[in-house]
Amino acid sequence: MNKPVEIKLDYIIDSILKVKNKRFNENFTTLEELEVIKKLIERRIIKNNISIKFTELFSKKNFSLINNILFKTNTKELEYISDNIMGLIYDENFIYICLCEYKVSKLNDSIEHNCSNCSRKCSGNFSYSNDYTCFRWKYDFEEETNKQLRKYL
Repeated sequence: MNKPVEIKLDYIIDSILKVKNKRFNENFTTLEELEVIKKLIERRIIKNNISIKFTELFSKKNFSLINNILFKTNTKELEYISDNIMGLIYDENFIYICLCEYKVSKLNDSIEHNCSNCSRKCSGNFSYSNDYTCFRWKYDFEEETNKQLRKYL
């Protein structure tokens, strides 16, 4: 088996920042967003039978980290890597959907969850005293219930 090619996290960060700038007019990303999207990109890479391993570090000459928020400091383009890899990492629609799902998940987690503000029929397995554990309130990126996201993986 071939040894995986090591690629810097810089490419994922750069991809996220390009999408966030274009679609949300934001020039930063969080470490949490990076981790979620990195895991999803790694799944795509495995599914496409490409042998890649992302390094756990990013280049301080390209990005700065302040309070768990990443900013691009170098305006130069990153070094070119193969079309296959670039296509998986720089897929604008995929990154956009991931970011949207991430933001929706964060919003859902900020709501005080209880049966009175739930819009779905209860399966009857939960009592009022433990309704905060209701599975209907949780979006789990591991389950990938969103059809749009699933088609990209």
